[in-house]
Amino acid sequence: MKFVIAFLLLCSTACAVIVLDVQNCREETYGEMKFAACNVERYTKYYFEDATGINQITTIPDRLYHNHNHITAYSTDSQLFIGKKLYKKQDWFRFRESLI
Repeated sequence: MKFVIAFLLLCSTACAVIVLDVQNCREETYGEMKFAACNVERYTKYYFEDATGINQITTIPDRLYHNHNHITAYSTDSQLFIGKKLYKKQDWFRFRESLI
């Protein structure tokens, strides 16, 4: 795991990708759902780790992110909500609608 993080940090300086440490993000809940809520900038590339593994995304407002056929995160203009575990698609849609 140390080597993966070291590689991501190295690549982030060379590839202009930011590595999010979800441990430093605040915790949020919506019903039974638990998230790491991180401050992000629009249209910026980020690496982060979730229940499915390591992901690379470009943040786009009002977007759900998928990995391995599971929704794993949702972004607003300035926040990225990363699920602490895998949740059903309907739960993500309800969460998204609660923010709009």
